[in-house]
Amino acid sequence: MVDFIKKRFKIRQCRNFKSNKRVCLNYHIGRCLGPCVNNVPKEEYQKQIDQVLMLLERKDR
Repeated sequence: MVDFIKKRFKIRQCRNFKSNKRVCLNYHIGRCLGPCVNNVPKEEYQKQIDQVLMLLERKDR
């Protein structure tokens, strides 16, 4: 399930969230939206998080 979520949803996977000078490798290969450097609006990133939560709570289709 974790692998599916990592591939399907472009959420942050790095641990160093405070480093906002450059994006991580996952951003460059299309697996992250880049919230650590504000490359995505907070609302759009929150939608990704909400979808993951819905999946984990089994409220999605």
